[in-house]
Amino acid sequence: RCPKCRRPIWTINEFRLLMSLLIPCGGFFVAVGLGLIFALEYNASAWTSGKAAFYFVYGIAGVLTATGLSVISFGLWCVIFGRANKGLFKIMMFGFIGLLLIVGFGKLILTIFSD
Repeated sequence: RCPKCRRPIWTINEFRLLMSLLIPCGGFFVAVGLGLIFALEYNASAWTSGKAAFYFVYGIAGVLTATGLSVISFGLWCVIFGRANKGLFKIMMFGFIGLLLIVGFGKLILTIFSD
């Protein structure tokens, strides 16, 4: 137990087991992002909402893929070394926050960059 707060402390194996769940979660993000990119490339001529919306969705798919790769790398780092890397954690969180901001301000971005 932690001498300050009396909470149970995770063992390295418990930490690795919990962090190993990040690998398939990141893989899901990568699969969705790349699937969206491939779908946009395959049906680019069928897109009818304008170029700004097309590039916006394309950008979201790219950020989603990059965030998934950072989640996978953070999970792998934790599983291999048994401890967290603060730099990878910051990259992962900036990816999540960036994705949320882009999606949240999507309507504003589309009106600014509309055709």
